[in-house]
Amino acid sequence: MNALETAQYWASWGAAPIPVPAREKAAQIRWKPYQSSIPSDDLLQTWFVNGCNIALVTGHYGLTVIDFDSMDAYNDWLRYGDRNAWVARVRRLTYQVETSKGRHIYVRLPEATRSRPLLKQDGSRWGIDIKSRGGYVMIPPSIHPGGQPYREINPGAPIMFVQVLSDILPPEMLMQVEFQPPSRPARAAPTGDIWDRAMSATVAGPGTVDKIKRALRIEDLFSSPLTQTGGHHYVTLCPLHDDHNPSMWVDTDQQICGCYAGCTVKPLDIINLYARIHDLSNSEAIRELARGI
Repeated sequence: MNALETAQYWASWGAAPIPVPAREKAAQIRWKPYQSSIPSDDLLQTWFVNGCNIALVTGHYGLTVIDFDSMDAYNDWLRYGDRNAWVARVRRLTYQVETSKGRHIYVRLPEATRSRPLLKQDGSRWGIDIKSRGGYVMIPPSIHPGGQPYREINPGAPIMFVQVLSDILPPEMLMQVEFQPPSRPARAAPTGDIWDRAMSATVAGPGTVDKIKRALRIEDLFSSPLTQTGGHHYVTLCPLHDDHNPSMWVDTDQQICGCYAGCTVKPLDIINLYARIHDLSNSEAIRELARGI
């Protein structure tokens, strides 16, 4: 398919294609509006002419791309799949794209997550980026600035549904340093290989949830200040989306919160919120929050 046909195909599936100049990666249009809307076919026919590149805005209907910056990072993930059934299934079945240096793995989540690089404790990168809400990726038949084409690994493959990213990436890798609760003890420097450690996580014991809720406060999870609106009610910037006008309410008495902008279907407690911030399952959030209390 050429760029126009590709754009029309993705638009028909509820994703937003945007134009990028030939052999470039930076969009030259105001693409932010297409985080929540799909360009019309007339607009697509205006945009996609003369061999331009094409990008896909991520986040629509939970569309999320795991961007492996190198084949080393991708091969580590494949090795992880030898011991993780979900990874093995996704790597075998889901849509994938070969990039100039690595791979794009396409999945769908119940809700879009934050686009960001995955960082180590020292702030360096794991070599894996998450492209979801607020991001976009280059797609075939685009040409990388270095001259390499983006190439479909498995044309026509479905995009697999994944409940949480921690089903297919080590939970430790998903932990974002800027959201560590200040009341938590400092994390000891981990030893061994992260992919191996991910397969030997301990199980939280009975009563752990009650211990967490007695020891930690939900307000400790927010990196932005809380503004009191009355009594034990506060508002703050929502950590689940790119928030510039405080849209998350917090009830410090009941220890629950929710997003006025629609990030939360129902109120979240400290475990639910921690899980959402880090793309963990609730059980993994319990294990992590329980460490050291």
